[in-house]
Amino acid sequence: MLHGHVRLDSYTISSVVSSYAILASLCHGQVVHGKVIVMDVDYSMLVSSALIDMYSKCGVTLDTWSIFGEIPI
Repeated sequence: MLHGHVRLDSYTISSVVSSYAILASLCHGQVVHGKVIVMDVDYSMLVSSALIDMYSKCGVTLDTWSIFGEIPI
């Protein structure tokens, strides 16, 4: 999608991050999280929840709490 210049939305990102959460693949999840930051994608509840799930399943509690604190209410 990135090579085709397709802008990612929160549904696509949450699906990808959820897949990495199931696999407990921290490295790949962090790459997607970095893309979210660089591409300035909106931190919707979907994206935030998927990132929290991924980081907690990978055992990275500091990042989990950091994202939890930034959830839009």
